[in-house]
Amino acid sequence: MNEVRVLPEIVANKIAAGEVVERPASVVKELIENAIDAGATMITVQVYDDGQYISVTDNGRGMSREDARLSIHRHTTSKIYDPQDLYNIKTLGFRGEALASIASVSQMSLITRKKKDMAGVRLDLRGGELTNMRSAPHPPGTTVQVQHLFFNTPARYKFLKSPRVEMQHVKRAIILQALVHPDISFCYKGKGPVILDLSATGNPLERIRDVFGNKTWKELLSIEWLEKNFSITGFVSRPEYSRKDKKHQFLFVNSRPVVDNTLFYAVRLAYQDLIESHRHPFAVIYVHIHPELIDVNVHPNKYEIRFKEERCIFNALREAVQNRLLELQGPAKIHIPSRTEDSSFSSLPVNGKPTEKTPLFPGPYSSSVKKGDSHFMSSLSSRKDDDSFVIAGQLFFTYVLVLKEEEVLIIDQHALHEKILYYKLKTQQNASSFRSQLLVPEVFEIESGMKKVFENKLVPRLKEIGYDVEFFGGNSYIIKSYPTVLKDVDHKTLVQDYLDDMMSGKTGESTGTVERYQEKLLILSSCKKAVKKGAKLKEYELYELIREYFKAPDKYQTCPHGRPVAMKLDRQEIDKYFHRDY
Repeated sequence: MNEVRVLPEIVANKIAAGEVVERPASVVKELIENAIDAGATMITVQVYDDGQYISVTDNGRGMSREDARLSIHRHTTSKIYDPQDLYNIKTLGFRGEALASIASVSQMSLITRKKKDMAGVRLDLRGGELTNMRSAPHPPGTTVQVQHLFFNTPARYKFLKSPRVEMQHVKRAIILQALVHPDISFCYKGKGPVILDLSATGNPLERIRDVFGNKTWKELLSIEWLEKNFSITGFVSRPEYSRKDKKHQFLFVNSRPVVDNTLFYAVRLAYQDLIESHRHPFAVIYVHIHPELIDVNVHPNKYEIRFKEERCIFNALREAVQNRLLELQGPAKIHIPSRTEDSSFSSLPVNGKPTEKTPLFPGPYSSSVKKGDSHFMSSLSSRKDDDSFVIAGQLFFTYVLVLKEEEVLIIDQHALHEKILYYKLKTQQNASSFRSQLLVPEVFEIESGMKKVFENKLVPRLKEIGYDVEFFGGNSYIIKSYPTVLKDVDHKTLVQDYLDDMMSGKTGESTGTVERYQEKLLILSSCKKAVKKGAKLKEYELYELIREYFKAPDKYQTCPHGRPVAMKLDRQEIDKYFHRDY
């Protein structure tokens, strides 16, 4: 018997399915792309039983009886005719390749009809094998039903995540297609209620509003960049509106959803020093480029592509976003530091103790660095105070340089202030758990289709934490009261972050979740209130900050996030470096 042999078609199909069909969302993506390529203007998706039932119906061109029979075999397509077509791909998916892969790991039915035909055709398959083919009634278009996904590959079924996570992936797959095709109406439902109902608008900005709500829509800025071989359009959020993770960043290249960390980094660079390092802007970016300048076949699911001129697109995207943000610069808006402000040293006057007595805790913590400030002095000035330490000044408007006895300390001003505030909030929380009423209740919106999850799971937890949240109509809710200990924070952002955590599974379901999230809220609150990187502190503010550090040195080794607060160099280490170890 030969050692080398041709694989049976059913085995080859299962191998191909392993590359294309990873989870229920993969099936939804492939079927929606096929519907779009077929010219559909209405697409209905139904998914339930944790993704074990999937149905995608479109009003596209449909297929003839013979085309339908061919479409379930591998290497059949209506879009590729010669090798050159591979370098000029303008469509999304290859109808036959996807159907064959999906059918090989499920029980699938395909019902389709062309407008000119009197009747449609239905094909039933089990594990890739055609079990039935007959005429069937159907409006013009196609319906694909997929059941018992991975029934014949149990090992792959075991790798699926929790039902909630899998349904999140399904919803995101639909949203991705909806964002780039606002001219198509999408309806997504489970076994019961409709989860997403998006009418065709033809306007990308209106589609963003329909998906993410008015709050996000109002915070968006349009961007545009035109080059000879490509163009960039899209929308990014104002610096003050950011999210805690990158899942609200969307990139489309030639109408294809793409994951490209390099281009996402270009967007993040444009926000340098405008938002906190752990926050991310909302972004929907559309890149249109000549098909010959990209390779879409480097990933089975087409989520990754290769650019021939990625550096040009990177620079263009960064400048497009940065230029739009610069337009906001002005009084009471944003400040983008100039290059000369990046590496600065601010030193203290030598006239003894601070004359201003305004406490750093609580109160306004920083004054923004302004153009024209003197940021470097050739000689360090310092002062010695009653606590036997010397504050030499600020380094890069981020670190405080302190001398104490035989040690030099470089202290991160944000990390230290964050930890001090955290302990103060912790003490207040232990002493009181009262709620405070908002003088003006805050209204916020949740994403379309999140109402049931929000009311059933999040609202009860928010109540335990100390928030009073009520339904306000549509997708809107109102915050009427809040935990007293969190009086100076953005409550709408905190609630949204909690919802994001819960949907991503980070809050957990076990006992003690509320207590853990109360702790998280304290950390987040102290982080938001603390002085930031790049803040130019006054003399009395530096004095009070460092005095607090030395009052409880054991507590302040790390900030609440675990980052170090101070770096210490003792006299012996310094002498050793300069070869003075004698």
